[in-house]
Amino acid sequence: MRPGDRKQLGGSGEELVAQWLAERDFQILVRNYLCRYGELDIVARKKELIVFVEVKRRLTHYFSLSEVITPSKQRKILQAAKWFIASSSAGDCAYRFDVALIEEGEFGPTIDYVERAFTAEMYSG
Repeated sequence: MRPGDRKQLGGSGEELVAQWLAERDFQILVRNYLCRYGELDIVARKKELIVFVEVKRRLTHYFSLSEVITPSKQRKILQAAKWFIASSSAGDCAYRFDVALIEEGEFGPTIDYVERAFTAEMYSG
């Protein structure tokens, strides 16, 4: 797969997840948030909850969360989320780190949405 194809595949996956979240009353605050620590695919809000969603779309039929979102990647997401929180007005909200895994199936893409895929506490202390 060429790099441009991978970017297009990822972008279409993020769009699917953003629509899925909107259907569940989440407001999409930002997509592809970039900072010095990395990128957040989707940041969404529902009432007093902010979710940081990592989106992974694959053409294969098997996902292992440990293979897709490595501890190193989780730490980068946590650092980027801290930067986002510090630079936004969402300081009084609760936060959650979710992962959306999109798999191509016979009848189109399906979303396996994992709430609380990891926590900041996993990397503290």
